[in-house]
Amino acid sequence: MGYLIELEPWRMAVSPLSDAAPGYPVARQGQARTQRTVFRAWRASLPGGLERDTLLMPEVIAENVVREAERLTRTDLPAGFTERLAARAHQLYARNRRFKKTLNRPGNEGRDMLYVYLRHWTAGWLKRELPALSRQFPEGFALGHAVFRHAGDSKIDP
Repeated sequence: MGYLIELEPWRMAVSPLSDAAPGYPVARQGQARTQRTVFRAWRASLPGGLERDTLLMPEVIAENVVREAERLTRTDLPAGFTERLAARAHQLYARNRRFKKTLNRPGNEGRDMLYVYLRHWTAGWLKRELPALSRQFPEGFALGHAVFRHAGDSKIDP
């Protein structure tokens, strides 16, 4: 069941969408309050400060970064690399005020910055642990830029 916002000249009302007759009673302010309460309860149930504060899912973003790195190197990264990246993001968010402020930027800026950090950490860890593999990355990847390869050449998006 979705909700439809009906604008009346003197008030705004929220009514549930259904197959009911046109004279369906309009739920007023109480229903909007209930929706806010349900949303707040759902948000509070999220597991960790990072997900609760920003609604970002570092596990999903880490999986995307690992897939991107695997595509660039044409090899599989070590097992558990995704979990390692996500754990680092959770740990840093809980302990570092600047990192927390960066991820709480408006719009998509926080999400984009999390991608930058995860790419940077991936390049750094691979440079330390598997230097031959890390040399296959374009130079922009270590700086956190999104890198795409099309027909042999690379394009770096800032």
